[in-house]
Amino acid sequence: MNKKVYKVDILLLLLLIVLSFSFIILITYINEKKSIIYAYLICNIINFILSFKIINIYGLNMNANIITSSFFILMTYLIIEKTNIKDYKKIISQIFRINIIMTLLLLFGSLYIGSVSDTSMIDLRNIFLVNYKILFSYPFITLITQLIIFIIYHNIEDTVKDSKLKIILTNLNALMIETFIFNIFGYIFSVKYNEIIILIITSYLIKVLITSSFTPLVTYLLTKKKVNVWT
Repeated sequence: MNKKVYKVDILLLLLLIVLSFSFIILITYINEKKSIIYAYLICNIINFILSFKIINIYGLNMNANIITSSFFILMTYLIIEKTNIKDYKKIISQIFRINIIMTLLLLFGSLYIGSVSDTSMIDLRNIFLVNYKILFSYPFITLITQLIIFIIYHNIEDTVKDSKLKIILTNLNALMIETFIFNIFGYIFSVKYNEIIILIITSYLIKVLITSSFTPLVTYLLTKKKVNVWT
């Protein structure tokens, strides 16, 4: 692949990091009471759309949602800490329903028979129908990830008191499961097994690096008082 293409992809990834970082900061300080849940929902939708594309950075394949996925997971800790268990269940249930609706909308939209001159329908089918495994598995993988994070995070809170360490340890385990499930269910039978393994390892290491780097930001935001996002 052309080096210029690599540089463009790297710049886009860096831009996504900056935008995601700025988005969390901005939305948190604009309206703390409801902004976090809104940001969480928006990040989920963006993450869903980007999950259908694989990019290549200097010979390493990775999913295009690797940045948004990392920040979505980081925001999960804000949701867990700033709401009670009952509200957290409501939030992840709502996200699951949104993802199911998005799956059906994208599926039915791709099934339309376009006119002879309509090339956009071909693009839609190539994106969503060819990647039907990601389309159908994403809502369930997201829900499973949210539950795993919640379980691990609360199971270690009695033994690990430091907030940063608790998030990092949770991520080391949760990201391993999430990355493995997503890539296996998303690319099995359509991508070579050795490429899937490389994709899993690359994605996992980058996600761990990103989430660990921005954990101090999350722990700072966690110092703000707990809110009820449903009022």
